[in-house]
Amino acid sequence: MSEMGKNDFKPSIQLDTIRNNQHLFALGPFGKMQGEITVLNGMPLVAQVQADGSARVSQTWKAEAPFLVYANVTAWVSYEVKANISNMNDLQNAVEQLAKQKGYDVSSPFPFRITTAITELTTHDYGYRFHQNKNQRHRFLQRKTWQHSGNIHG
Repeated sequence: MSEMGKNDFKPSIQLDTIRNNQHLFALGPFGKMQGEITVLNGMPLVAQVQADGSARVSQTWKAEAPFLVYANVTAWVSYEVKANISNMNDLQNAVEQLAKQKGYDVSSPFPFRITTAITELTTHDYGYRFHQNKNQRHRFLQRKTWQHSGNIHG
């Protein structure tokens, strides 16, 4: 991501250029890191934090991103993982190990989706991209069901 940062995360992909892909799933930052773009089975969702700190999600193809990972997935394959995950490194290792066991090529990016029950989750907003404040705001969630789509690089 450091190369893109040299251009202040200038958007380089228009979301509407991939809108005709069936069973499209995508994930990436919105604008100049001003929010997040998520596409779930062809439905675009653009989340932005407003000046007052509230979140706004809109369903639109009129969005741009500095980078975007996407794939067409007609059907997800489910695998059960029994692991104690306490940080991002644990999660990445568990996904990579399972992918290798199931025969996925981890030297190339591949889409995955996680559904789990959590006891606690820390997320963050890239606040300085919204309001020129260089600090990130962290949010804590407890005892929720969580679903995450991602793309892992080996």
